[in-house]
Amino acid sequence: MESLAKHLTDELFWTQPMAMHRAYELQSSGLVVATLEFETAFGSLATARADGDAWSFKRMGFFRPHVTVRIAGTEDDLAVYRPKWTGTEGELAFRDGTIFTWTITNFWATRYEVKDSAGQTLVEYKSGGRDSGLRDFFRSQATVTVTDAGRRYRQTGLLVLVGWYLILLQQSDAAAAAVAASSAD
Repeated sequence: MESLAKHLTDELFWTQPMAMHRAYELQSSGLVVATLEFETAFGSLATARADGDAWSFKRMGFFRPHVTVRIAGTEDDLAVYRPKWTGTEGELAFRDGTIFTWTITNFWATRYEVKDSAGQTLVEYKSGGRDSGLRDFFRSQATVTVTDAGRRYRQTGLLVLVGWYLILLQQSDAAAAAVAASSAD
């Protein structure tokens, strides 16, 4: 796997190689620079890998949901994401006190951003494939742009991974709500 840190100035692209498998690759010019894979078909535990490191992400809680970010194999939280009640925004707080905001930026939930505490956009996601066709209809994909401001943070690579995980959770929740709404009669 190539180094994500070396490709933060390039256009990055999250792709799902197999439509029904919850495994994703972050690519730059066709090279894999990071991966994210869910442990089971329906659970929220996922492992992300980049630059020789691995992290685990897991949604926890029902009444006060949050996502933990840990170095894989450890029990200490490196960061915790807490969504606001709307579910379209939340804060990712690192244990060193650094706080970032993840947010959906449009009505259709096809654009997302990670911002710093000053409101500067660090990472942008745009849903969809580069050359989307019918075969990509059931695949989760997004173009990722790391801004100049984003490249100044040491956590940027991890932010790219956590942001994608949060997008996948949001998509899963939206799909579940649609199924529930269609079967309610």
